[in-house]
Amino acid sequence: MRLQAWARRIRTALRTARMVLRGRAVILLYHRVASPPADPFLLCVSPEHFGQQLDVLRNEYHPIELEELAAACAEGHVPDRAVAITFDDGYADNWQTAAPALARRGMQATVFVAGDCLEGKPFFYDELERFLLWTPRLPRILHLTLEGREYEWDLESWSARPKKPGADYWKWNIERPTDPTPRHRCFRELYGIMRGMAAGPRRRALSALRKAAGAGAAPVRLWMTKAEMRAAAKNGTLAFGSHTRTHPALNTLSRENQLEEILAGKRMLETAIARPTRLFAYPYGSPWDVTAESVRLVREAGFLAACANTPAPVDAESNPFWLPRCLVRDWDGGEFALRMRDFFRPRAEILPQG
Repeated sequence: MRLQAWARRIRTALRTARMVLRGRAVILLYHRVASPPADPFLLCVSPEHFGQQLDVLRNEYHPIELEELAAACAEGHVPDRAVAITFDDGYADNWQTAAPALARRGMQATVFVAGDCLEGKPFFYDELERFLLWTPRLPRILHLTLEGREYEWDLESWSARPKKPGADYWKWNIERPTDPTPRHRCFRELYGIMRGMAAGPRRRALSALRKAAGAGAAPVRLWMTKAEMRAAAKNGTLAFGSHTRTHPALNTLSRENQLEEILAGKRMLETAIARPTRLFAYPYGSPWDVTAESVRLVREAGFLAACANTPAPVDAESNPFWLPRCLVRDWDGGEFALRMRDFFRPRAEILPQG
């Protein structure tokens, strides 16, 4: 019995030693580098703070290209204190603002692009912001029929938006527990309804909302054009990965529809940038938006690696098709440095089920 106890202690000590000595890297997740009046989903980092964050990475860590990190992970070794930068969704400021800041520091990032954006179709949550927060006048009673179900919101006195709403109007975000106006309440509820919709019903819902709001049909262009993507890929500061075709929650789709989303997004991106892509990011990216079958389908589609949206460091035992990423907010350099230390701490990772 003593020998068995000693053997267990030795195994535990060796396992602990491997954890301590194992190299760790972090993949950062950004969306936009901009300072718009409203940021309902906290997707934006200001250009000033982004520059400060890049300086922290350059001075204290080892910036690395995501594909290089993914290849190292697949081979069972990860360079310690390495950091890869990623952007989701392909917003225009990734090229116009983020890329020059990266280039000045000799750094690179990977941008994950949904196929719909290549065809000029905006993300539904950007359209919700345009219709509900920016439209000067809306019906007092906003009535919508979505997938055969009736919805109604009373916007009260906020059917007409003041010319200069207060700071609480613009600084609100969806993580706050309360809504400053009926417009914000409608925004929150419609986002919850539309997030899980398939592409067709979601487009019809946006069309109905656009008609009810009396908003212009043409959205404001927030994403990169194909020409900008080709220029960025040629420049080398930005690499590109696939983000499906319509940015659905994959767990809401059948196996066949998931595969179509994955393959169509890959094909559309490769055509747009005239080069192959080996990297993928799951839309939304939480374990509740993806199934184990989704992960298998991405592997079978021929990608090298795929990124999730769960905060944890990457090490030699990480699954290349479920690489964790740490979401970055609009922190100044000092706050970002503290957050980076936390990002490198080991933590239990939640995996997709099913």
